[in-house]
Amino acid sequence: VYNACMKVVGFSRVVLNAILAVLAANMTFAVPLLQQAIVSSQDGTNSTELRAPVLWTLIGLTLVLPVLTTVVSSRSVSRGNYYDLQMQTSLRMAIHAKILTLSPVSRQEFSIGEITTLFQRDVNLSSQLTTAVVGICAQPIQVLVGLLLVYSIFGPAAFACLSVVAVNGVLSYYLVRKQQGAFREYQAQSSKRLKMMSEVLAGIRSIKYYAWEGPFLRCVPEMRLLELGKLLRYQWFQLPANSL
Repeated sequence: VYNACMKVVGFSRVVLNAILAVLAANMTFAVPLLQQAIVSSQDGTNSTELRAPVLWTLIGLTLVLPVLTTVVSSRSVSRGNYYDLQMQTSLRMAIHAKILTLSPVSRQEFSIGEITTLFQRDVNLSSQLTTAVVGICAQPIQVLVGLLLVYSIFGPAAFACLSVVAVNGVLSYYLVRKQQGAFREYQAQSSKRLKMMSEVLAGIRSIKYYAWEGPFLRCVPEMRLLELGKLLRYQWFQLPANSL
């Protein structure tokens, strides 16, 4: 994954996209700070009164910054999706080129298409590297800036928010671990179903010759239901994890 990121996307571009996402995430806190400065200068809580040009400049920034935040955030998301697509394409091509070097004896159990399909989930997970880098860089800074903003408004009562964030982190870690375990079970069950379907298609003549269509017609939906059950369990853990 690292080599693909370095050769195809460029690790510096991924880091720059992470910096852009951090900037977009922290720009959302600028408008409340500007509004607080404007209100405090007008209601008498602040001893220094803002001059008219400065005041109107702050008011203009409160109108312009949300638009800039939206533009920067959308740009970061689009670049991240573009890098993900580049990594997916490069990894698929690398896997396909590697499979072509295998001997015919090694390809007796699985065909080229079957091996590529089995690696498809790994490719999709690997392509999410850019999203993970952005999240690792942006979320801690966003939480820190948010806590500082809350502390500047509410004072020591902001430590209650810190306790909520700590509890939220523990719950998120627990749910993510459960989610990863459920996803591994789903991958294993999906691989079993793909292998069974490959064996059925490879021996379809024998199945028709011995009139075994009925048992196999019952076996295939059962395997699919087991796979969907694992997928539903994974989705049940994914929903609260994403909410937190």
